[in-house]
Amino acid sequence: SMAIIRKLRKLDIHCEGLEYLRGDDTHYFAASILKSSLLTLGGLRKDANASQDLLKPSNVDLSKLREIARSISLECGVPANAEFHTVNPVQVFDYTSRSRCLVPAKLLSGDRSKTGKAAVLEACRADAIKASSSSARPAMVLPVGDAMLEPFWPQGLGSNRGFHTALNAAHTMQASRMWGLEAAVVEARFAFALLSFPMWTRGWVLTPEKMWTPEPHTRYQLPIFQGTVAIIEAGGGGGTKEYTEDEDLPVRYRVYKGSKKDRSKENVPQTAQTKPATKPAGSPDPHSNSGSYGLSPSPEAKKGIHLPLDRANLGSGRAGS
Repeated sequence: SMAIIRKLRKLDIHCEGLEYLRGDDTHYFAASILKSSLLTLGGLRKDANASQDLLKPSNVDLSKLREIARSISLECGVPANAEFHTVNPVQVFDYTSRSRCLVPAKLLSGDRSKTGKAAVLEACRADAIKASSSSARPAMVLPVGDAMLEPFWPQGLGSNRGFHTALNAAHTMQASRMWGLEAAVVEARFAFALLSFPMWTRGWVLTPEKMWTPEPHTRYQLPIFQGTVAIIEAGGGGGTKEYTEDEDLPVRYRVYKGSKKDRSKENVPQTAQTKPATKPAGSPDPHSNSGSYGLSPSPEAKKGIHLPLDRANLGSGRAGS
């Protein structure tokens, strides 16, 4: 609370934020302490501009960090005789920057490059068609967990998004088997957009866990899902990534041009229809190189791929975590 943070300031411990998690056997603290405080209190021996120099082992005084941690724990009501954990009791790390993948997947083509190694292709529709035309089967590379997106502590533990990158990978592999490689890369890119756009505020992003399947739309609140669709349709994104409907929005989630129906009833499938027993009617042949996945679907494809919204299944408002 702010009251505790104000008390810590009197001890020269200046925090921008403080999290305290209490379990049955452990007390866990994460505090965003200013560099100036760590230097004043001796947790860091010398100042440095680069993070790797500032946080190298020789510049970190673990005994001083223990003293700082003890002061914080006492202000939070932890008994003075509580012992530090035997493994990594105190650590300091920098989260002023974060590494992440800019794309959710890569393709290893069966065709050998000039160096004799498998060619690495972008996970886009054109390269998926190219890879599928090879006599050797292509392979998808799907990073998960921290390999996909480095954790950012203010948004929660890394397992939050990391867990969903694994579900996204499972969904992409299933899509590849059912609908073909070209469809799978579009599904992967859309799932990645859902993962990247929203701030992961508790209660506003995810549906209740009991609703989750590998299908992305079962895991995100309706406003998050619809907002992501709208951004892609508008060609938005910003930064290092610009999204396009052709590359990043699966056919089954698209708003059909000229339709006067409420868009909220057009772009999200029913949860009950996320696990078809057979390949949906009208979906592309997994071995076809026609590139038809991104075209306007036929009436048969509309029945098989593009499914209507069921608000009761998706839920709305604040639920989940």
